[in-house]
Amino acid sequence: MNLAHEKQPHTLLKRGMKGSRRIVCVALFLIGALGMPAFAEDKAFIDIVIRNTQGEEFRYSAELAHTPELRRKGLMYRYEFSSEEAMLFLWPVSARRLFWMKNTFIPLDILFFSEAGTLFHLVHMAEPESETLHSSHRLTAMVVELKGGEAKRLNIDIGSQITIESAVSDAR
Repeated sequence: MNLAHEKQPHTLLKRGMKGSRRIVCVALFLIGALGMPAFAEDKAFIDIVIRNTQGEEFRYSAELAHTPELRRKGLMYRYEFSSEEAMLFLWPVSARRLFWMKNTFIPLDILFFSEAGTLFHLVHMAEPESETLHSSHRLTAMVVELKGGEAKRLNIDIGSQITIESAVSDAR
């Protein structure tokens, strides 16, 4: 009996596993480097209230996007977003902000608020997967995204107010 032949399949299996591990490591690196969706997400939520000009209040536990990475990802790669959900984008300083819908599979309403918390610009039903840029047109440090059509349904329009009711981690 030739022991070299018995070990050969085992050696090939080890080589194959090493190659598989290498492929998995490269794939994971590329997923992270290319900004693809993560397998596990640490989500932070913050309580907000949006009051329309008729005085009606709408409460959300909004997902917080307050770091460059979270703001860059936003609601990309999601297939569901309910009318009870919101995402709050915060920046450390006000600036003109641009949003697009690349890799975003659901229509969204994009609400741009002043530093005083007043809605000054609104994009209704931003088209999914579009690279059209939606500009704040003015300086802002606070933007909210809602499910597409919610702003009209709730009469949220220019002049509506936002209040942040939870403590906020510093935006970076």
